[in-house]
Amino acid sequence: MVDEYAQDKAQLEESVLIGRCADGDTEAFAQLVKSKRLLVHRIAARICSPDEADDIAQLVFLKLWREMPRLRDATHLNRWLVRATVNQAIDTARHVGRRLKLVMRSREQTPPVEADRLLRQGEVAWIFSEVAGWLGERQRAAFVLREIEGLSSREVAEALCVTPSTVRNLVHQARQGLRRALRERFPEYAPADAETKGN
Repeated sequence: MVDEYAQDKAQLEESVLIGRCADGDTEAFAQLVKSKRLLVHRIAARICSPDEADDIAQLVFLKLWREMPRLRDATHLNRWLVRATVNQAIDTARHVGRRLKLVMRSREQTPPVEADRLLRQGEVAWIFSEVAGWLGERQRAAFVLREIEGLSSREVAEALCVTPSTVRNLVHQARQGLRRALRERFPEYAPADAETKGN
């Protein structure tokens, strides 16, 4: 009962904040940005890279300011933010794609990094960003939203403007791609699967 009351109160406060933003209140918008920045930054960093996430977040929030008069409620706002972040991150990934591929080629020629050192330095996120770069933009976006952010297939489908079955297919392809990339780049982290168990 207390949780429901707290949720209702938070939704009401956010709705009031959205209304103030729609009326052009810049202080309210600053509060809204502060409350949503982590979500936008996290999605952008996982689709592109942490280095590009700040720029992506700025672009998304600039677009949000222009869009505020059309957003009705917190649910609509959150859907819009996820979709805008994914689209901006994919655009950015496409823009820097050539550079990323060149960087990856140069890293392929370096010796593998020791697993113990990676864990000691807390670089598992770095490993994910390395292997996630091998995925297509839509696969990466679907995987991040579904498996990391925990959105439902329907919510991911809305964000990517595809069907839920396409989301499931993209996530499946992403898992396969991540396994291949792990086996090739970081074999010590690769999960044992049917292909390797039989050999």
